[in-house]
This record gives sequence, C-alpha cells and structure tokens, in this order.
Amino acid sequence: MKEKAIVELLNDAKKIGVTLFVENDKLGIKKRKNSNLTDELITELSDNKDSIINFLNKFKTLDNTPSLRSVKRNGNIPLSFAQERMWFIDKLEGSLAYHIPQVIKVSGY
Repeated sequence: MKEKAIVELLNDAKKIGVTLFVENDKLGIKKRKNSNLTDELITELSDNKDSIINFLNKFKTLDNTPSLRSVKRNGNIPLSFAQERMWFIDKLEGSLAYHIPQVIKVSGY
C-alpha cells in the first residue's frame, strides 16, 4: 500500500474517532465510545496491517524536533505591528488596561 493511501486511511479512521498506534510491533486501535468502526474499515486495516505498522514506525523513529540556533543580529530588531500598536496605546493612554490591581500570594518549592 502506498504512503498516500495509508495517510488517507489513517485520516478516515481519525474522522470517525479511531486512532491507530504501534506498540511492541503490533498495531493497536484506540476508539472513542461513539466511534462508528465499520466492518469495511476493519477489513481494510487488517489487510494492510504490515504497511501501516511500517509507516507508523517510520515516523515514530524520525526526530522531527527542530533544533534551535542562536542568530547574530546587527542592531535592533523592528517591532511587529501588534507590538507597535501596544507601544502607541501605552504612549497615548497609558498601560493601565494591562495591569491587574490585585495581590496574589505565590508559594512553592
């Protein structure tokens, strides 16, 4: 089964409240109480079980976490439009709308 077909099958399952996962090289199914798991879908999942397991394992082992790198900047970075708007309102009216006049005691470790 092609990857595109597997993605469509997984999306179809998700739309009806069925989530597929791999645990100990076995395909697992988690469904919501009100999910409508049809016999056709069960047959299709069963027929393509090995392809689905390989597909899910492939993305399970990939490290999709982007790495953060520091970037050297020359000079100041310009403000976004939202930041400019907040600066303007603060200069025009003051920033009292952004202050909460309340005392909260915080304790912790």
